Amino acid sequence: MTFGRVAGALIACSLLGLAGCADAEPIEAAPSASATLEDSAASASPSAPESPEPETAKQFIRRWPLIETEMINTGETAEYRAISGSQCTACTRLAERVDDIYQRGGYAQTSGWQIDSIARAPSADRTERVFVVRTTAATTEFRNSAGAELKTLPGGAITHQITIGKSEEWLIVEVVELGSPR
Repeated sequence: MTFGRVAGALIACSLLGLAGCADAEPIEAAPSASATLEDSAASASPSAPESPEPETAKQFIRRWPLIETEMINTGETAEYRAISGSQCTACTRLAERVDDIYQRGGYAQTSGWQIDSIARAPSADRTERVFVVRTTAATTEFRNSAGAELKTLPGGAITHQITIGKSEEWLIVEVVELGSPR
């Protein structure tokens, strides 16, 4: 599989956080201008220490593509590998390919993807969550090594199935390109 195909398969989620999800979480309203100092003081009380809420599947999916795009644009793969499960073959291939390109003096640049739709899909495994993501990719430019010819991937519409799982933290289990239906 070529770098472009693997990168395309994985960059698909780069901007999930900007996408309109059918099952999106509600947005909290900003505090009203009439909120009193007493309200502020009560909410900042040390008697109720705040502990961070566990990350939801949707929050993870929104965070993951940003890490992936950063990896592709910088060559730094550690954070991406940390959120990719060992069983995600496409994730491993992409991280290895990015390492290879940057080690040979090459680079890749992309602004990611525009999400056209995201929907939860059924899964027989209760520990995994599956999402179908329809995207429109931005152009990606890359050089396989220092001095290599500049190549351009034109982008376009692609549909992916993304599976995530959780033990202590969410991990990417699998990314599969389903096709370009448009």
